[in-house]
Amino acid sequence: MKTQGKSLMIRITISLLFCVVIVFCSFQVYAQEWTDEQKEVWKTAKSFFEYIAQGNVEGISALLGEDSLSWLSNQAVPWGHEPMIQLYEGWFEYETISYELYPRNIHIVGDVAVLFYVWKWKGTKTSGSERIMDVYTKRDNKWRYVASMGCSCEELVLCE
Repeated sequence: MKTQGKSLMIRITISLLFCVVIVFCSFQVYAQEWTDEQKEVWKTAKSFFEYIAQGNVEGISALLGEDSLSWLSNQAVPWGHEPMIQLYEGWFEYETISYELYPRNIHIVGDVAVLFYVWKWKGTKTSGSERIMDVYTKRDNKWRYVASMGCSCEELVLCE
């Protein structure tokens, strides 16, 4: 009886190790499959969240650009550049942010990139997670933010 128990424990341990190896390898393969352009887009997107964590409104403003649109999960309609900057300025007055990003897909067609990812954030007063779709266009050999749409992972916000 003791031999069967040890045998079962050995099989379970080997199975768990095998699963860990498969998961680790799949993450490595996913990242290695990205093209240089996809990596550029992801780097640009990550810089936006670094500015959020720093409370750097000027950096966010430069990335958003004057002609950008954003539709966050708590908004009834898309907002342009100025209302978004005002939102971030107000947010940074009372909130310190830490975050995690989980890229899902970066689809590039010509000079347009569509980025899908999940971001989870924690602040001193609020926290949450959203699935996001960002659109970038290549201008002057750099990826520029054009538009975004976010949707809460926790609650569905009704449309008007």
